[in-house]
Amino acid sequence: MDLLFPNLNCGYCSRWRSRVTIFFIRRQIDQAERHRRDDIKRKGRVFRARLTFAASELSQYAKNCIYYLVQLKNEFDAREGRERIKPAVICPTYPRDAVSALTESIEPADIEDAKCIAEIIESTQIQKSRLEDLLPSINGDGPYGHNVVVTKHYFYDDIRDALGLYKRADTLFGYARREQDHIEPICDAEGAKNTLRVTMNITDVELFQAIDREWPPLLLQLDNN
Repeated sequence: MDLLFPNLNCGYCSRWRSRVTIFFIRRQIDQAERHRRDDIKRKGRVFRARLTFAASELSQYAKNCIYYLVQLKNEFDAREGRERIKPAVICPTYPRDAVSALTESIEPADIEDAKCIAEIIESTQIQKSRLEDLLPSINGDGPYGHNVVVTKHYFYDDIRDALGLYKRADTLFGYARREQDHIEPICDAEGAKNTLRVTMNITDVELFQAIDREWPPLLLQLDNN
């Protein structure tokens, strides 16, 4: 009996020590998790502030792409035979800093917002490649020479895709300024056509028909491919 009580006491002490140890470990884990969440929130505020810059740069890039493509189309329509085109405006500069800011904002974003931002980045990269390939293809300087037949529908598709980037950039502003909790969906086809009419003074009927056929552009539906 004398040996029993010390053993019981040791058992109780060990059990309480274990409980205290578990309590402090859990508290440390909870504190670490709170710090991690707070850090993500701080990063999110910083990155969302940078998103205003990114949205502005991306919007201007997309707008420049539209004007560049319209200029190319006008010169394409006016040329005779296979006369080389020398556009009066240069190909818009790819907005690397804006894309970098968008990339950094993916981590602290919610899943759906992160998917939307990733979609915009990928779409911008594809738009860049298309613009760089278009003029060489028109002039027969591409890898396939004059075997690539460029028609006016190429321009309509590319203008529509650039307009899609422009309207998607619009949806970033409210999110970046913390006026909205999430990135809003892109506008409908009528809103897109109204932007061309009012903001850019473009009233090409065939371009409007291209928008009616496909909106949002497939360039902005990459996750469905």
